[in-house]
Amino acid sequence: MKKLIVLATLAALPAVAMADVVITGDLGVAINNVKNKDEAKTGTANGATSNNMSRQTGQIIFKGTEDLGNGLKSIFQIANRIDASGNEASNTFGRRDTFVGLTGDFGTVRIGRLSTTSNSGYTAAEPFEQIMIGGDAVIRNVAEARTNNTIRYDSPVIAGFSGALAVELRPEAVDSRAGNTAEKQAAPHTSSLGLKYATGPVTATYSRTVLQDKFLASLATFGPATVAPADPTKDITAQGARTTTDQFSLVYAADALNVGFNYAGVKGKTGGASSVNVKESGYGVYASYAIGQFTPVVSFYKEGKLKADGKDEAGSYNIVSLGTNYALSKRTSAGVEMQFQGARDDLGNNNGGVKYGKKNTTSVYLTTSF
Repeated sequence: MKKLIVLATLAALPAVAMADVVITGDLGVAINNVKNKDEAKTGTANGATSNNMSRQTGQIIFKGTEDLGNGLKSIFQIANRIDASGNEASNTFGRRDTFVGLTGDFGTVRIGRLSTTSNSGYTAAEPFEQIMIGGDAVIRNVAEARTNNTIRYDSPVIAGFSGALAVELRPEAVDSRAGNTAEKQAAPHTSSLGLKYATGPVTATYSRTVLQDKFLASLATFGPATVAPADPTKDITAQGARTTTDQFSLVYAADALNVGFNYAGVKGKTGGASSVNVKESGYGVYASYAIGQFTPVVSFYKEGKLKADGKDEAGSYNIVSLGTNYALSKRTSAGVEMQFQGARDDLGNNNGGVKYGKKNTTSVYLTTSF
């Protein structure tokens, strides 16, 4: 009798809507051998061979949805970075795309810590697992980021077209009172736009990312000494500073064949009273072809000259990459990749007119997903 009363009581309770939660992720480690041939460096740094282990991939994601009715759903995600190579400092909770949002026939709106369009959905195609076809090329990395306090909208696909817009809310300046330095009056924030068209085996994407009141230090890594900040690891934050990146990619993927073209260009200015304008561009092509469990890949990338206020400061250089991936299963793969990065002329004579940046890299990796 007691069991019947309990069952009857439970049946009378209102149904509780539960969100569908999924746990997913991937984990991978690479062993790298790097041979530096950099004339700008002295002693063991020039011609030295180093070996290291690095994160090939690594994240664990908690995500879920709840059906709100009438085609509307709420969504959430908590994405966490994992480095299995032992670099504990890079293991972070919620520092990858972490958000709440709504999705429906109108598209998807998310708020939280989110990728720029150049970093997710509209990024340049990358056929390799470990290396990037652009190697150390600055323009391939400056726009691919995640920002806090961000609102992002992704449209539905209409006749093959889709788009996205991500805006980081403008923060309060450190001290915007008149007479203060440009650094104190700065309020760095990022916005990005992505466009895509897909038809059959062809996909074309374009993205633009704009960083206001910030000039990335990485832009000056191989550039003029007059542009580089006092601390090369820190970006220049100043009112009026700006970094704009445009990326375009065209990919043909049919059956076993995958061929692609990437272009990227960046323009930046340091801001402040003695602002310097810097620009650079580059392009790359690649091809891969699956043969059973093997997928060999080859690519060529050319980084153009770096200019500061119209003057050539650093020469162009080429990067050739090749490798192959072996699918051990649907979730696990291993591979080897090699990259040969050419030297760059120091046209501004900041390092005595030498060539620099030349290096060869070989990576072996193992990765799995869950």
